[in-house]
Formats: sequence, structure tokens, C-alpha cells
Amino acid sequence: MCDDFSVTEVKRAVELAQKGQFSSAEAVFRELLAESGDCGAAWNGLGVVLQRQGRAGEALAAYQRAVDTGYGAAFGNLGAALIQLGRVDDAVAALRSAVLRFPGLADAHYNLGMALFEAGRLGEAVAAYRQALVSKPGWPLALNNLGIALREGGDPVAAAAAYTEALEANPGDAAVRYNRALALLQAGDFANGWLDHEARFAAGITPPRFAGIPVWQGEDLGGRTLLVWAEQGFGDSLNFARYVPRLRARVVFEVQKPLVRLFQGLAGQVVAQGGPLPAFDLHIPLMSLPRLFPGTPWDGPLAEVTSCLAPASTLRVGLVWSGNPNQKNNHNRSIPFGRLAPLFAVPGVEFHSLQVGGEPMGAGAPLVRHDLGDFLDTARVMAGLDLVISVDTSVAHLAGALGRPVWLLACFAPDWRYIAGRDDVPWYPSMRLFRQAAPGEWEPVVERVRSELESLARSPPTGRLA
Repeated sequence: MCDDFSVTEVKRAVELAQKGQFSSAEAVFRELLAESGDCGAAWNGLGVVLQRQGRAGEALAAYQRAVDTGYGAAFGNLGAALIQLGRVDDAVAALRSAVLRFPGLADAHYNLGMALFEAGRLGEAVAAYRQALVSKPGWPLALNNLGIALREGGDPVAAAAAYTEALEANPGDAAVRYNRALALLQAGDFANGWLDHEARFAAGITPPRFAGIPVWQGEDLGGRTLLVWAEQGFGDSLNFARYVPRLRARVVFEVQKPLVRLFQGLAGQVVAQGGPLPAFDLHIPLMSLPRLFPGTPWDGPLAEVTSCLAPASTLRVGLVWSGNPNQKNNHNRSIPFGRLAPLFAVPGVEFHSLQVGGEPMGAGAPLVRHDLGDFLDTARVMAGLDLVISVDTSVAHLAGALGRPVWLLACFAPDWRYIAGRDDVPWYPSMRLFRQAAPGEWEPVVERVRSELESLARSPPTGRLA
């Protein structure tokens, strides 16, 4: 139990921690606990201070001591420390006990939601966050996490509603506004989604550039030179380069170096990121252009590319199974190469690897390999193929942007541009989606692809597929 002196000392330590003086706060807590080792508030406070210093293991022990005294708030914190240590199943168990013992404790329900989300149990996570909001209505943190769980679970409309409620409580939260943008875009609400998408600068998703030079807002350029600069990944550049020819102005287009040769002709000058820039009067990031050009335009293929492959009567299929390993969702969107084995049993198909980096295929894999230096090299191989089968990575965007037939293997919670409930993509008329029905379940997806590929292979093409 905490006597009056202990309560006073706990308050003093908390004030020190709030000022960022964690070492001093830790010293106060430890001195107090040396005298009064049964003060749950002090053990809990010590755990918070240790966790704020990145010492999750020590924090866990402190929270456990607080729990042993029956101190309610420590139950949720114990679960949070277990999550930080990667012990997700233990966290779920501890937090289940916490919410049973303290059903009105919002923090425990919230942390349970985080643990369930980490465990991939999205429906249960949604229920936990909703219960936290019963105890603490309008809580922005819980509403934001509820939105994330709903969107990951395939309900972007409900996710957008949760984010909207969070923004009503805290209108200036750019991260929540950016999250709402992704939900709105995934729901097909492009007009509002692109407006919210501008929050990516304040949210730290895209660092702002060129301070002091005006950002173009769609006004008449009047002979001035506009710099359009690529942001985020290769796929985003391939997706939105379609807007550059619409500008009908003096445009400098700055893109990632592997895209420079492919994009020649889209603008007066196409230059590589990291190199010198010519003079310009205004600038705009590439992914701000859709806001100024409503709709999802498709003006035909991005470029005409000549195949580098000799003609063949066999069905030729390009294959990509792994994305950029540094992308945060890559473990979900990529498929282990071995799981594609059923495709190689389809007779009459010649497979070509379009994979660059990522998980290796192995020396004996039945794929034709190519020397792919940049995206133009890949496009030239692709122009001689009948079909591309790819996970959600830049090569799939390249196929779509070139108007090549592409079957995309979509994970359960794919990128926002693959609108929920559809097997087509408004950005790419030649793309078809094969979606996971549940997280991690690739076998049914591969079986569907195998069956349809087998049907396609029965009628060898007389020319490239339309």
C-alpha cells in the first residue's frame, strides 16, 4: 500500500518524468521502493520510466511487481511491455486477465487491441478497441488504432468513420488525417482522399522540399518552368507519371534513376534524383497531381516499348514473387518462391523471371533469367511476354502502366489503390486481382492462378495477348 508520503513522492517522480528527467525520476522511485516495496503506484511508475528509456525487460519486472499488489493501471502496462518484447501471445493472455479483473479499464482494452492486432487477430482487435471506447468515449488513440484494424481487415469505409471521429477530437493530428486518406482512397472516394493525402507532409511521410519556392496549385503557369518531383516508391512513380504529359507546360520531371530512361519523352527534361536540377519557378510533388486532375484517367500505355525477345509460339509468363524487403508490409505482400511450385507444373508455359532482388529463386528453378539493369530493360522483356504474374510491387505497376496483361497476387490487406471488393483496378485496365481471403493464405490464390493459367495455356497465342 502507498501511504501519504509515498503518494507525494510518486507525484514528484511523475513530474520529473513529464519533464523528460527520467534518470532523476527513476532514482526517486527506487529510493521510495527501498522503503515501501508494496507501493503499486511506485512500481508502475518505475516501469513507465524504464520503458520510456527503452529498458522493456526491466520495465516488465517492475510492472509485474505492481500487478502483484493489485494496482489496476499496471495490468495494461504489463501487456504493453510484453508486446514491446515480442511476446505477443503472453501479452494477449495477460491483458485478457486484466480486462476480466478490471472491465472498465480503458488502457487494458486498448493494449489488448494492440496485442491482438500484432497477433493478426483483426476482428478481436476491433472488438477490444471498441470496448476501450466504451470506457473512454472519443479517445483519439483508440479511434486511430480502431481505424487501422478496420482498414487492415478490409473495411475502409468504417475505418474512415473512425478516423473522422478521432479528428473531431483532435483536428490537427496529421497522422490520423493521412490514415483517413488511405482509407478513403481504398474505398474509392478519390475527391476527399486526395485532399487528406496532402497531410503526408505534416505527418512526416514525405519530407517537404524547396523552401521558399512556390508549390504549384493548378494556376496558369504563364510560361514558367514547373518541377515535378517523384516521391515514395517506384510503384508510385509508375502509377502517377501519367499526369505529367497533361501539364502542357515547361516541365522538369525528377525521378528515381532506374526510371529515367523509361520516362524520357514524358516531359521536356527528365532528370535523376540526387543529380543537379535546372532552374525552375514552381514545384509540385508527383502524388499531389491527382488532386488537381480529378478522376482516374487512363490515356493508354505510358510508353511504346519494343521487345528484346525473339518471337515464340509458347505462352510466355513473367513472374515476380518478392517486393522491396525494406518496405514495411513486404512480409505480407511477398510470397515465398516455393509456394509458386504448382504453376511450374502447367504444361506449355515458359516462365521468365522479372525479379530484381528479394528472395532468391534457387539455382534449379525453371525460369528464364534476364539481365535487368533498369525499368526500361524490364519493359523490353515484358513487351515480349503474354502475361505478367506479380505480387504488389513496382513490376506490377510497370506492366499496368504499359498496358500489359498482369495478374496481381494481392495480400489480404493490400495497398490502398486496390479498392476493396474489386478484382479490377481503375488505374490499370489490363490488371486483374487475385486476392487472399484471409491473412497469409497463399495456397488458394496460387491454385486459382494455376487453374486459369492452365486454361490459357491450352490455346497458345498467335500473338501477344491484348
